[in-house]
Amino acid sequence: MELANWWHAFGIFSFLMALAAILNTLGKKPYWELYMFLSLTSGLFTMVAEYQLVERWVKAGDWSALEDVVPFMSDTLMWLVLFGVLLNAIVLVINLRRKHKDKE
Repeated sequence: MELANWWHAFGIFSFLMALAAILNTLGKKPYWELYMFLSLTSGLFTMVAEYQLVERWVKAGDWSALEDVVPFMSDTLMWLVLFGVLLNAIVLVINLRRKHKDKE
């Protein structure tokens, strides 16, 4: 399955689902777990799509594309993954605090 052309869409969707999870959590609405799952899954598909894009360049022998894009892409993806993990961690922390308060 070729996902290389969809990495932008997966990445944007991932952050939108993380924001939806935060908003649902703050609004005390159900299904925050679903949004968090969709965010993390979409983030994984983003990484697979990026890897397939690099694979396409290697097979085509497009070394200039690899030299231009991969160093920037590596740093950018690292920061975006950390940001996505942070957004999902916020959802977990808010929900864990809420559950702890509900037990008291």
